[in-house]
Amino acid sequence: MLGFYPWMVMDRERAQRRKGLPKWAAMARAGWRALFRRHEIEVELALDTDTGEVSRMRTPLLVVANNRFAEGTGPVPSKASLMDGELAVYVAEAAGPMALLRIAIAVAAGRWESAPGLHFIACRSLTVASRRRRLRIAIDGEIRYVEPPLNFRILERRLAFLMPAAAPPPGT
Repeated sequence: MLGFYPWMVMDRERAQRRKGLPKWAAMARAGWRALFRRHEIEVELALDTDTGEVSRMRTPLLVVANNRFAEGTGPVPSKASLMDGELAVYVAEAAGPMALLRIAIAVAAGRWESAPGLHFIACRSLTVASRRRRLRIAIDGEIRYVEPPLNFRILERRLAFLMPAAAPPPGT
């Protein structure tokens, strides 16, 4: 995630350290504070289309996920499927505090694809470019600083599982 969410994570951690707030209370505080700060980033998105078209935009939030989020799952997103073989890209329109609040409420209710002002794109690869030297991103709630461009792509059958051997049937 890029935009206001990584700032919220940093602000949440700061509130937990300095004020001793529990994680969810600190996140609610950070979310409220984020509404009134400008977090828009200017990015260029190049999708895996045949046209080679690049979209330039300013957005307060860009989310790239391995497969789309399930609708209606609540504030912690879960995947509709891990087997679709697509990147799910969610882009918020650049807007003011009230529009961001509407997006936040819809996302908290698990309405990722039907949230007003939040656009969904499915693709197999994506390049995110920016004029900034470094971008602050959140990966699974951890903050990282990375140099653009960011290249995302789906790798087929790359998830390996380790499973215990099957137990013999009872009574044998």
